[in-house]
Amino acid sequence: MKFAAGFLAALVLIGASVSPRVSRNNLAAMELMSDNKLKALEVSEPGSLLGATRGVYLEGYGAVFTTELDLLAFAAPNPFRPAYNAAQLNQLKIRKKGRINIMKQRMQESLVIMAQQLEGVPASEQIALAVTVPYWPWEEASGMPKQILMQATKSALLNPATLNTSLRVQEF
Repeated sequence: MKFAAGFLAALVLIGASVSPRVSRNNLAAMELMSDNKLKALEVSEPGSLLGATRGVYLEGYGAVFTTELDLLAFAAPNPFRPAYNAAQLNQLKIRKKGRINIMKQRMQESLVIMAQQLEGVPASEQIALAVTVPYWPWEEASGMPKQILMQATKSALLNPATLNTSLRVQEF
């Protein structure tokens, strides 16, 4: 009985000492890179992250990153910016639609860099990035995505010839 208990304890210790396929430092570097890309939607009016990007490696699936991005950080009414009228709300929606297209480009660029830098992720596993886009209750957000998810296998992200056909983009 003592032998079995000792054997089990040894297995647990050996399992605990195995280093992860993708290091936390490697994930943290990709989080920071993604943050910088997403914030830089436009030089004159950057986006605002509502929390830093977070990444996790799931053995057998791949790397998953999530964040939340306010597309127009200075759009909220305040004492120096009164409430919007109907025409201004429509203009705000048009501006956000344009910024969503830029955000999608930045997301795709981030995924390609992640595929290049996450050496521990096997070529057959996924790399995914989800960005949640919040809207104010007073905004006209119909037809606008609340979240955009992009994912592809690492091998597809590293191959420019198949990237556009292999990249899965979902809008919720």
